[in-house]
Amino acid sequence: MRGVLNEQTKTVHKPNDHAYRLAACGALFHVSEKSTVVVDLTDAVDEGGASRCGRCFEDGGGY
Repeated sequence: MRGVLNEQTKTVHKPNDHAYRLAACGALFHVSEKSTVVVDLTDAVDEGGASRCGRCFEDGGGY
């Protein structure tokens, strides 16, 4: 599964189907495109130490 990583907060969000690099929860609306990257969700969380957004994922820890 793919996700959008906010590199400043190290939080992975569920991508929005309608816009590139925007999160389903809306948290990335004002974040610069330079600060976000599309990643593999498992790699970012397990290997990269990122956390899941609590608004995008039920098992996430919040934003």
